[in-house]
Amino acid sequence: MIARVLCATAQSEQAAVTMAALWGEQVGRFERTAPGFQGAVLLREGANLLAISCWDGQGTAEAALEPLLDRVASSSLDGPAGQADVLPLQDPVTVRSLADLGQGARGRIVELRLPPGRRTLPSSPLRPGATVYVAEATGGRWLHVRIDYREYSIPLGVAEGVLVEVPERSQPPSATDAYALLVSRLDRRSWRVRVVDRASGVVARSEWFEDEAAARRRHHELAADAALDAAAFRARYRLPP
Repeated sequence: MIARVLCATAQSEQAAVTMAALWGEQVGRFERTAPGFQGAVLLREGANLLAISCWDGQGTAEAALEPLLDRVASSSLDGPAGQADVLPLQDPVTVRSLADLGQGARGRIVELRLPPGRRTLPSSPLRPGATVYVAEATGGRWLHVRIDYREYSIPLGVAEGVLVEVPERSQPPSATDAYALLVSRLDRRSWRVRVVDRASGVVARSEWFEDEAAARRRHHELAADAALDAAAFRARYRLPP
């Protein structure tokens, strides 16, 4: 798999916005019909544009480059100053809407497409570069996700405008993604350590202790093993599937 990267700088931020809007209509649709094309994404930050496309090999990526540049030159785009290169892509990715991801999916936010006149607050977790994990997708009006280790409920309408880069061959989910580890005090001489399935909320394992120190030690042991993938953790502690 090969990634072809085109970098460009427009004369102004407004010009870059216009170029991004015209790209799909005047350039992108011709690129999508080229042999070997696998997918693409266009990113913008200020006056800078980055067009990344994936191809099934270096030959097809290079063969489509010259016609693409000719198409840019003959279009109504602003004629940005920039450069293009063909780079190997070791981990193939695809870009999808957050709303389309299933439970357990993980990826990196690459773009926000909000309705005109709307923007996110500076404190919003929805920002390009953030890592997102879908903790629960029930098919309702909300999506429950974890972003940079904190959990949020995202309205489905907002999630539809959040584009996420997802590895095509992702690693299996870790035990930390699949289970929550809790230690709690029941009364003066009673402590409980629980393993809770994040997806269903079901207690997969519960252990009772008379001593706080023993409960804390057990919680520490479980937390240390949480670096395992979920399947190995489940097998080690004989958790239900």
